Amino acid sequence: MKITLIGSGNVANYLATTLHSHGHSINEVFSRNSKTGRALAKKAKSKFIASSSNLQLNSDAYIIAVNDDEIESVAKTISLKNKLVIHTSGATALNSIKKCSSQYGVVYPLISITKNNKLLPANYTVCIEANNTTALKKCKQLAKCLSNKIIEVNSMKREALHLSAVMVNNFGNHLFAQADKLLTQNKLELDLLYPIINQTADRIQKESPANLQTGPAIRNDKTVMKKHLQIISKNKLLSSLYKSFSKSIFEFNKKK
Repeated sequence: MKITLIGSGNVANYLATTLHSHGHSINEVFSRNSKTGRALAKKAKSKFIASSSNLQLNSDAYIIAVNDDEIESVAKTISLKNKLVIHTSGATALNSIKKCSSQYGVVYPLISITKNNKLLPANYTVCIEANNTTALKKCKQLAKCLSNKIIEVNSMKREALHLSAVMVNNFGNHLFAQADKLLTQNKLELDLLYPIINQTADRIQKESPANLQTGPAIRNDKTVMKKHLQIISKNKLLSSLYKSFSKSIFEFNKKK
């Protein structure tokens, strides 16, 4: 397919590289950020477009890969008749782009994408959705370039997946960062926690996380929790997180 990329951030760069490696060509790059847009266009050996009014209608698919809160505003500036328009967001409904074309869909890579994508797993989940079977078929064709694990889900289920991903990935990583900071303050290394981190990740792939909870919160061990809070008493944010998580763990398991 001939692809027009709308956006020039991490996802757009990842798609440009990956789709090109599977035989697709990047026809144009449209970005409101001239610097990153031109850099991506050069990398993809394509044409840079500075205004949506200059988009050509000779591409097979137009992929909107911008921040979630910009998708609808970008979609309002383009009119592509019957050309396939795709967005890549987990948190944005399919219908958010319906006004710019009669064919529209979603290809959502359920993975954390950064500037360095060399560590992406081989078979992560890609969610697809479209407003008709023709558009869905093309979305699936593009999704296969990203992964072999493709699922068709509606917007509501995709948004639930996205929220769950934020909880386990973004929130989880923040806790890793907080733990790393605490260890550094005590002249200890994060790699001391790698075995228990890996053990937890391995266990939840074999059994429900609800059955695996351990620690002072589930036991309501107030003595240990009080000691922990004393250690982090100067860090108000971390203290608040500790209290919230401990309460959530206790209440969640009390209802079981």
